[in-house]
Amino acid sequence: MRRSELDSRCRGGHHGHVRRALAIGGVAALGVALGGALYVDGRRVMRETPPTASGVESNPRPAGSAQAGVLGREGASPSDKSAPPSRCFGRVNHGSLENGWQLPREGPNFQAYSGLGWSMGRTHVHSKVWEVVLDAYEVLARSHPELQFVYGETGHKDGGRFRPHRTHQTGTSVDFMVPVRDGDGSPTVLPTGPTNKWGYAIDFDERGRWKDLVIDLEAVSVHLAALKRTAAASGVPITKVVFYPPLRQRLAKTKAWPEIAGLPFTKKEAWVRHDDHYHVDFGVACGPLAP
Repeated sequence: MRRSELDSRCRGGHHGHVRRALAIGGVAALGVALGGALYVDGRRVMRETPPTASGVESNPRPAGSAQAGVLGREGASPSDKSAPPSRCFGRVNHGSLENGWQLPREGPNFQAYSGLGWSMGRTHVHSKVWEVVLDAYEVLARSHPELQFVYGETGHKDGGRFRPHRTHQTGTSVDFMVPVRDGDGSPTVLPTGPTNKWGYAIDFDERGRWKDLVIDLEAVSVHLAALKRTAAASGVPITKVVFYPPLRQRLAKTKAWPEIAGLPFTKKEAWVRHDDHYHVDFGVACGPLAP
C-alpha cells in the first residue's frame, strides 16, 4: 500500500517554537493518529481526532516486561543476530537501506515512542546501529537502573524518503526522546500520544521545562556517553548530534559532560526545533547509491 505523507511547519510564539504535523494516508492516517489537527501553511486542514482520556498512548505492557533475553532482544525483529547484516547506500538525506533491523518495541529500561509507529515499521535501523543502541541501553540498565528512556523515529526497513524527516534514509539516524523527571523529581517517561504528535509537538522552554516535567539533562548526558562508548566499540562513531542549542549549553553543567564535550553537536538550530528529542547520526560506511 502506497504511503502519502504531508508535513507542515508553523513558527510562532515567544520562543519561535515549531508546530509539527504529519499525515500518512492509506492505513490509519498517522496524521490523525499523530494527533489532532493537521496544519498546512498555517491553515488547519484536518479536524482533531478525539484523544483518549489521558491523551497518551496506552502501552499494553510496561517497559521491562519482555520475558526473554537481555533488554528484550528476543521476540523483536530480528529475533537474533543470525539475520543478515544490513547494508546502506548513499547519504542520510538521499539513500537507502538493505536488511534493516527493527528495534525492539520495549525493554527493561526503554520503549518505543509509539506502538502504532513501531507497528508501521518506522523504527528500523542499520544492524550496526541496532547493536549500538541496545548495547547502550544495556550499559545504562546496569549503571543507572532507575532511568527510563524512549526512542523516537528511525527509518523504514528499506530506508529511503522518511517524511517529515529530511534525513533518516540509510538506517544510521536515530531520534531519542528526552528523558524527563516529574514534579517530585522522580524519573518518568515523556508522555507520547495523539494530542502531542507522539511527543514531537511538545515544546520545552530554554530551561527544559514543560508543564510539570523537566528534562533530565544528567540522563541525556549519561545516555550520550553510553552511546559514544558503544558506538566506538562497534566501529561506527557518532558523527552528528542535533539538540536545541540552549539545552545543549546546559549539558555542560552535567557530570558526564567531560566525556561528551567532544561529540559533534550542531551549532545552529535545526529546521525544526530539537527540544523534545535529540537526533544522533552514526558513522556507518555506506556504499554508493545506484542511479
